Amino acid sequence: MKVAVLGAGISGLAAGWKLQNLSHEVVVYESSGRAGGKIKTDRVDGYLLESGPHAIMPSYNALMDALPGLGLMDSYIEAGDEGRNRFICLDGRPVPLPMGPGRLLSTPLLSARAKLRLLKEPFVAPHPDDESVAAFFTRRVGPEIVTRLIDPFISGVYAGDPDKLSVASAFPIFKGFERDGGSLIKGAVKRMLSARKNRPAGQPREKRRRNMYSFRQGLSQITAALAERLGGQLLLNSPVEEIQKKGDRWSVNGEAYDAVISTLPAFKWAALNGDLFPQNGPEYCSVTVVHLAYPKSAVKARTDGFGMLIPAVENRKILGLLFDSSLFPDRAPEDQHLFTIFMGGARNRWTTDKTLAELIEIAQAEVAGLMIIEEGMPPLFSRAHRWTHAIPQYDMGHPAAVKRMDDFEAQQHNFVLAGNYRNGISVGHAFESGLDAVERLLPKMDA
Repeated sequence: MKVAVLGAGISGLAAGWKLQNLSHEVVVYESSGRAGGKIKTDRVDGYLLESGPHAIMPSYNALMDALPGLGLMDSYIEAGDEGRNRFICLDGRPVPLPMGPGRLLSTPLLSARAKLRLLKEPFVAPHPDDESVAAFFTRRVGPEIVTRLIDPFISGVYAGDPDKLSVASAFPIFKGFERDGGSLIKGAVKRMLSARKNRPAGQPREKRRRNMYSFRQGLSQITAALAERLGGQLLLNSPVEEIQKKGDRWSVNGEAYDAVISTLPAFKWAALNGDLFPQNGPEYCSVTVVHLAYPKSAVKARTDGFGMLIPAVENRKILGLLFDSSLFPDRAPEDQHLFTIFMGGARNRWTTDKTLAELIEIAQAEVAGLMIIEEGMPPLFSRAHRWTHAIPQYDMGHPAAVKRMDDFEAQQHNFVLAGNYRNGISVGHAFESGLDAVERLLPKMDA
């Protein structure tokens, strides 16, 4: 079978790689001059800059299992112990995120009243319907925790608005805890006990990888390895300009194929062929990523962690920042701190009207205050990259959008959709989406 894969982000690369391993003829079309989509790593002046995702959670087994076959285990690196520390901005300073019950009781991030409110959570009745992330957590744990902890978390993951995101779509695990256990706490315990019970007798408990990971040359090593294996089957600078159904086959840019896997971002659908693709895909937020480096001696705030997220009530002009040089080795010269700052999203849409130079200047002022930079010290390095369509927003209309995609696939012959707009936005989700698209396609091709 000859299959066209549209788009060479990690979903398209994963789909093409799997089809190739199954001995199918595959061609991957990519409109830009590089593979990888939002995964973008650059080496500049001794700095390793991630303009997209920075790390991968170890819980995505499909991606972890693929690393040896892609020859990446020699480059695999885990975040150090400092990477487990997360900070939340409180009154303009980084405060450790409480990672256990004891620290939750002592954290200054929450008032005594908010901490007491948590005791009520196991007794809050479940809600059968979908609701916004903000409404779900307000009902279960109270408004202060939403303001101080959930809101910055949403900004860090989706750059989105917790009042608009669907909890069932954006965070199905939490909705599942409530559905299966009646509460977040009871649901989490029930799932843990079920996993233990269902482990085959005599099978040792698998040692769980806890730390996030990356690679010595950044996350682009994944997409580069996939692209290398596709070789001449990956066509760069080859935008999809025409796609048509012709009998039992498909025509892509005039070339005939037995099947198509589209990993094109949802916002490109209508422009390509409004009659073919399902309409009303998700909204995308714009995000600008700014990199700044300073001498370590000039930074007085804590940097022993993954980074700091900023609640909206702090009234800052950035969503948060990562402490790159504390997270992984060789991200910056030894005597420097490298920070990655995130701007824009649903909270600060005004950033789309600013130039990159203006945003670097704003980020510099914000970081100088938040990280207590020595007065008058300019950054040793600065750079910015804007993603106009950065992250799909799983809002309250997302379940209906997914159903439209499912219905569309059911109506099409040998055509499936994949990408981060459907069942998860992380690198691991997007990789799995490409593999799953192949699994859905093969039965169609055999029918």
